[in-house]
Amino acid sequence: MKKPVVAALIFLVAAAAAGGVLLFMNGVRERAEAGRVTVDVIVATRDIPAGQELSALIDEGVFRTKSVDVEDLVPGAITDVYQLQGQRTGYPILAEEQIVAARLAGPLQAGGGVLGIPDGLQAASITLEPQRVVAGAIQQGDHVEVFGTFSDRGADTLSTRVVIDEALVLAVARPAADDLSSGSTGTITLAVTPEQAALLIFAQEQGHVWLTLLPPNQAGVHVPPVALGAMR
Repeated sequence: MKKPVVAALIFLVAAAAAGGVLLFMNGVRERAEAGRVTVDVIVATRDIPAGQELSALIDEGVFRTKSVDVEDLVPGAITDVYQLQGQRTGYPILAEEQIVAARLAGPLQAGGGVLGIPDGLQAASITLEPQRVVAGAIQQGDHVEVFGTFSDRGADTLSTRVVIDEALVLAVARPAADDLSSGSTGTITLAVTPEQAALLIFAQEQGHVWLTLLPPNQAGVHVPPVALGAMR
């Protein structure tokens, strides 16, 4: 058999083999896709902060539909954009992540009530002057550390200590423009344990309370109490 003929036969065999592999892979892909079950969920096209009203964002086209595998579906995920009408974010929502009812502060919220209180915690409020709450910079969704200044037992000296090393800010209610003469920056509501709630109430009733704003993803630090003697 002449060499050109042999080469042609080898080429045809190789081409047939490649075609067979391609057909096999296509078949595998088609079978895999045929068995794949997806669900359409609603995602945001940009990051949304806590406390954001969502109706206006719907009108702006901020939300879109995204298909996810059913095994990747997050419990409580929003599947229809109309479920977001009249809602407000209780927590920040990241772009392209599944939006779940627990992150909303409306009637669709799965738990935590209108404030979105995390499981096992309670909501407690405190009203303070601007200098005690970082000049009013604290926002919903922030984390704060709570300090209290008290009179030491049986002495005339004061000491400042950590009351709560970290607490989530659930809401901030600022005074009306015609009520600024009171000197208050408004009322801040925190998510606390029952024990922390007792400490916060005691500190507000018996001492002087200050809040410090924690940077994102940074926990509070429990430092030793500071008394006048330590300042000398």
